[in-house]
Amino acid sequence: MGLSLRGKEAGNAHERRLPYQPALDGIRALAVAAVLAYHAGLPWASGGFLGVDAFFVLSGFLITSLLLVEYRAKGRIAFTAFWARRGRRLLPALFLMLIGVGVYAVVFAKPDELNRLRGDALTTIGYVANWRPIFAGDSYFEQFSVPSPLRHTWSLAIEEQWYAFWPLLLFVMLRFRRGSLRVTLAVSLALAAGSALLMGLLFRPMHDPSRVFYGTDTRAQSLLVGALLAMLLTQRGPVRSVPGKVALEVGAVLCVVFLGFVWARAGDDSTLLYRGGFLVLGMAVAVVIAASVQPGVSVVGRVLSLPPLRGLGLISYGVYLWHWPVYLMLTPGRVGWNDYPLFAVRVAATLAIAFVSYRFLEMPVRRGAFRQWKVSWTVAPAAAACVAIALVVVTRGGAPTFAVPAASSSDLPPTPPVVATSEATTPGAVATPSGPVRILIVGDSVAVTLSEGLERAQAEWDLAVWNQSVLGCGLVGADAKLFQGEWVDQGTECRDWRERWQGDVDTFRPDVVLVLSGAWDTYDMNVEGRSLEFGAPETDAYVLDGLEQAVDVLSSRGATVVLLTAPYPEKRDLALDGRTNRVDPKRIDVLNRLYRTVVEERPNEATVVDLNGYLGSMGNPDAVDGMDLRIDDLHFTPEGSDMIAGWLAPQLVSIARGNGAAP
Repeated sequence: MGLSLRGKEAGNAHERRLPYQPALDGIRALAVAAVLAYHAGLPWASGGFLGVDAFFVLSGFLITSLLLVEYRAKGRIAFTAFWARRGRRLLPALFLMLIGVGVYAVVFAKPDELNRLRGDALTTIGYVANWRPIFAGDSYFEQFSVPSPLRHTWSLAIEEQWYAFWPLLLFVMLRFRRGSLRVTLAVSLALAAGSALLMGLLFRPMHDPSRVFYGTDTRAQSLLVGALLAMLLTQRGPVRSVPGKVALEVGAVLCVVFLGFVWARAGDDSTLLYRGGFLVLGMAVAVVIAASVQPGVSVVGRVLSLPPLRGLGLISYGVYLWHWPVYLMLTPGRVGWNDYPLFAVRVAATLAIAFVSYRFLEMPVRRGAFRQWKVSWTVAPAAAACVAIALVVVTRGGAPTFAVPAASSSDLPPTPPVVATSEATTPGAVATPSGPVRILIVGDSVAVTLSEGLERAQAEWDLAVWNQSVLGCGLVGADAKLFQGEWVDQGTECRDWRERWQGDVDTFRPDVVLVLSGAWDTYDMNVEGRSLEFGAPETDAYVLDGLEQAVDVLSSRGATVVLLTAPYPEKRDLALDGRTNRVDPKRIDVLNRLYRTVVEERPNEATVVDLNGYLGSMGNPDAVDGMDLRIDDLHFTPEGSDMIAGWLAPQLVSIARGNGAAP
């Protein structure tokens, strides 16, 4: 059945709901499956996070269709009734999940997680969770710290904001010129294009994409694509000609293949994705939806309506709500398994909880339970308040954390860890046995992953670790780096490394400064209009001069600068950006040679510790004793960073005590 909005049929559709289309549940199933695989870190689902956009397009399509049906039937939109229906659909399962997160806070969360968890919970209840990480400097793609069990609720916030404001805007547009869909189509098209354009303008390659990934303004394009599809089907009805039906069916099949490929292969740092890619993906989902809701037999619709897909789609909201907290509770250490067995356990637990929630909570509420209590205006706020109070109570006593967001844009230096000592420490003095060894860490995202292990080893080795690494900033300042065939501006934070590091050293007064950069310093660079090819003599001289300046700054308060050799990637032909820029081991060899040259020239200020050699001594494996060492061939897993910390920490202590690095 098509989406005809005329006459008695439209009125009945509004009083109940749009005709059930099982294929749409199939789309939901594939989308949530992609997210499940992505969050499990499966290698064939690197673009699985894009499944969320399928939900956005579906929401835009269905909500706009419902509103158009209602407006055409009654000439108005009952806003309070609409929002009440949304509340009955979304809030019960959300509150139940938040109660589960409260259990996580009591049983599993560490003290330094509780403060963040409290803020995440409150913003989740207020449906503004997508803006919190933007202002807090957190990254959706950041796998270098313990993630919040509510990290995934950002998408729910965007959808709820859509439910709050879109009916009002749509009503205003429909009232203009007595309900002409031409106006709504034109305005919605302009809004979708504007959202995509804003994303492209705000996105900066090789910088954290969280602002454009989380922003309601930049992600609205997918919701608007769904809305545009609803308007087009309302205005023109289903495709009736045979050539048109064939073209739509073939297009839908191609779009399914395209979406599967992108969900399997896309990277979160792809420039194309943020410069039009999200819009193209949204349109591909819209084509699949259009084919699925056409009257008659559809190959795509028939496949998407298969019972397993339809069943998963029906509970997909609960699956999405519960999967991430379940993943964090069922860790390899608690379950005893890794990889696909662990994935199977996590998915099974998620499906079981989601089914129970759907069967015994969500459906009873949607069918009218508590309706006599005026759920929208009494029960819902009271429940929200109770859940919020409970979460505040169970997250009390959170310990302050010294971790500072790596991409912090604050103009003021963050507060370093307070180091308690039994006697005064003068600038440049070596730590005494009665005080912890102060370790300042600088570098790029590889250093961020390594710092986690050292932070966890602080108590064991009597360390005070302050990580001041910055994502996307190497050790040598440059105006731009050549990435994906284009020059990427390094930004002020990367170019002003001397001032930034000097401030860190003056504030913290470390005993040891640990320096680590991955492959980022091996790219060609642009300096004052000059293009420098890495490995050329002129570039070697520039990099060497920059490293010498770095050692001068970092050792200015008496600290010993420890240069960790840059490690090879696990796969020696790894394409860092997915396609064009390759991490060349020969370039890493050149960089490590320059490190040793600096140490030879400044033996009293700096030393080299051979991280690359340590990893190479194990054959540069993907795993040790079944434990993955790297997240993505470059960055270290928590287990990998713990292993390296066990090898590195005693050497840093020995260096700080003046005994040199352990052999």
